[in-house]
Amino acid sequence: MRLLLNLGLLFVLLPDAFVFAQIPRDVDFRETLSEMAAFSADDLSALDQGKIVVRSLVTKDDREIGVIGVVRVQTSPGITLSEFTDGLTQKSNKSLLATGRFGGPPTLEDLRNLSLDKNDVGNLQKCSTGDCKLRLSDDLIERLRTQVDWNSAQSGTQANQLFQQDILEFVVDYLKRGDQALAHFDNDKNESPLADQHRTLQDETPILDWLAPDLAKYLGSFPRVDLKNVQTSLDWSKLTFGLKPFVTVTHASSYSRLSEQGPIFIIAVKQIYASRYFDSSLTLSMLVRTAVNGSVNEYLVFTNISRSDALGGVLSGLKRTMAATEAKDRAKDLLERAKTRLEADPDPVPPAPKQGIGASLINIRNQLDGNGILIAAIILAIAALTIYFIGRSRSGT
Repeated sequence: MRLLLNLGLLFVLLPDAFVFAQIPRDVDFRETLSEMAAFSADDLSALDQGKIVVRSLVTKDDREIGVIGVVRVQTSPGITLSEFTDGLTQKSNKSLLATGRFGGPPTLEDLRNLSLDKNDVGNLQKCSTGDCKLRLSDDLIERLRTQVDWNSAQSGTQANQLFQQDILEFVVDYLKRGDQALAHFDNDKNESPLADQHRTLQDETPILDWLAPDLAKYLGSFPRVDLKNVQTSLDWSKLTFGLKPFVTVTHASSYSRLSEQGPIFIIAVKQIYASRYFDSSLTLSMLVRTAVNGSVNEYLVFTNISRSDALGGVLSGLKRTMAATEAKDRAKDLLERAKTRLEADPDPVPPAPKQGIGASLINIRNQLDGNGILIAAIILAIAALTIYFIGRSRSGT
């Protein structure tokens, strides 16, 4: 009786984030995969054999590409969120030019290392609403027109300072109003509002609603809904994948839910701004435990859905096919590497210095946010078109 009383007192004293919860049934997990991404009986059998299964997601717009990959894993029952995060993180990322994390509250100091590419600065003078090589707010376009002396040697510095200030104002507004702040960049009259695009992407990722409806509600209603067992950060990055550099701002949320059989982890990375190429993106990296026949199965799940104007227009079918193939290949490679790290014996290798969840999420975001998927696809599409037109010219047609 005393033991029962002590256990009861323990559960009362534990924070909400550490209250044990029931893990989902394996049969429900498999049904979700079948409904969401048409996993076949052969696919589910392949999972049981330890194979990686990657499938495309059904999307509502030709400019969207979605992918989901799943593999069975065996991790330590005591694995922490930080260890899960480290298992997904590469040591280096050649595509990353600069990165930073916003503090609380965000300040211009957080953006001190952010600057636009020199060629982009040169194009800013020509920007007008709805006609600009970069995605800029109407306010910034007006400030560039009226507050930058384009004949001065300091014009580049002035333009970068205004760009930093605009990003800061957007982030501060996002922390106050969530997706409503995305209207800051709704200056293309031919596009649906960015907030609507983000809602669509989340709707097209139903595994989140099934596994963690509280996290899904948190992401869709941020910051109006509070969730105690989630850590969040806002980060910026400047990246390049062989084409022109671009700047992104992402909202990363790491979620943990404990059960008697071990923890469930979800890392959700939501792109809330990109200076070019991408309209919106949502990435989920998950460690899922399911109950089956008195035992527990563990799965590593990666899913990304992104929207890009580059996938529309002329030859959209070709570009989508190439993008989907590249997305699957990248998802498979990521899962192979992550599975190896998560299942590795940590003893032979000295532990890396702890960098904190915020810094780890920056690394994960840069590896998993799906931007590389679409950029690589765009490169492949350009190469294919070049070969096609060269072939036509040589044949005299």
